[in-house]
Amino acid sequence: MTKFDRLALLPIVAVLIGWQSLDPVNPAEPYASAQAEAESELGVRTVRVQPGETIEGLAANAYGHAKFAGFLLLVNGIDGPNTLPASSEIQVPSLPIAFRDRGIDPLYRSAVTDLAIAADDYFDLLPTYLEARKDSGVTGRGSFDLSVELKQRLLRNADRIDASNSTLQSAQSPHRPATKAAGQFRQASSLMRVLASGAVDGYGYDYDLVGQRLGLGFEYSMLWVQSGHR
Repeated sequence: MTKFDRLALLPIVAVLIGWQSLDPVNPAEPYASAQAEAESELGVRTVRVQPGETIEGLAANAYGHAKFAGFLLLVNGIDGPNTLPASSEIQVPSLPIAFRDRGIDPLYRSAVTDLAIAADDYFDLLPTYLEARKDSGVTGRGSFDLSVELKQRLLRNADRIDASNSTLQSAQSPHRPATKAAGQFRQASSLMRVLASGAVDGYGYDYDLVGQRLGLGFEYSMLWVQSGHR
């Protein structure tokens, strides 16, 4: 399933889990319906590598950013290289499916599903955000007024990341907290809040850094799961 297939399902998942509600995100709220949607038969696809394709390019197409390359390598048990042999096949699962199939403890599945929803929506809104930023005429360091919808979506995703991240950080014996992954997600959330304020860094690096942190967060989360949640 491509990134665009998953994004098409996102509004349905969001309604089912109350994402479109204005109520604060509750870390303890159930996400069973989100899991059922995310873990449908559409959750995994096989990609045949084309000549010259890289793992970074495949990751960006599937998940929204090239920094998901490490995650995709882990999922497929590949050590490298960046350029894959033409005609080889790799598995490209949805984020929740990848963690489920690799043995994530049920205690953390809901959190990972919600992190995936937040990431999907960020990459979905990004083109609209960038267009509004360009149309504002702001150059260099400064700020501009976001639409209410964009601001709410950015803040909602940041809230959702923080709520899910608390679950990863509160793992108890025999597990250990996913400290490294949590640090990346925490940075992604903070950067989303900066974007929601309308602030612009002047270099065009701010919005891309969110994608980098999300990609690394999921990569480190997968390493955590594969190490037995330690």
